[in-house]
Amino acid sequence: MSTNLHKKGKNKMKANKDIRAYALSKDVCIFEIAKALGIFKTSMSRKLSKELSESEKNRIIKAIDDIAESKAAATDNKSGAVCA
Repeated sequence: MSTNLHKKGKNKMKANKDIRAYALSKDVCIFEIAKALGIFKTSMSRKLSKELSESEKNRIIKAIDDIAESKAAATDNKSGAVCA
């Protein structure tokens, strides 16, 4: 018996919603996190497509905090980055 669970858009939850929401709340873009971790944006997106371990989540949250802190310290950047 076949199910439709694997069809596009059916019962698909986005993994790592907590990380995505946290980055959004701090105005930090995925490409900025990737750069801080020394990986490409595509690699970061792929990494976020599957649920991460707690240690990896903590590593990414620290990177988000560091980026947000450096943005807050920058006085010449009055407009926030646009995440695309």
